[in-house]
Amino acid sequence: MQWPKSASLRSISWIGIPAGVSSGFVGGAGLIIAPYFLRYGLIKESFLGTEALAAAGTHIAKIAVWGGMSVLTVKDVILLLPLTILMVAGSYFGRVLVSKMRARLFRGILLMVLAAVGIRFLFFF
Repeated sequence: MQWPKSASLRSISWIGIPAGVSSGFVGGAGLIIAPYFLRYGLIKESFLGTEALAAAGTHIAKIAVWGGMSVLTVKDVILLLPLTILMVAGSYFGRVLVSKMRARLFRGILLMVLAAVGIRFLFFF
């Protein structure tokens, strides 16, 4: 898969298919959809909010699928509750940081994190 030179709403819609498969297979699709959101022109808060909405929709669907298959149990939900609470707190802290940084710095940090995660999956997964 290549990084898109530009992105339209149509291309973002179509990338939903491999992103959904990826999310169902490995748990997330951020590495697949992030380049499209960036090429569409989303930065900082608009990028994070759009990605959060896409992830929320995907995760709600996965909860329904995995929960309906009795793979996700109440014990799992209770185990993950502290993680969820800390992720919400981290999101708030991240929002404060992002609101204070310049768009170019945000994009640079995002690209470095995406590259690091991609390299990690290639060599250390």
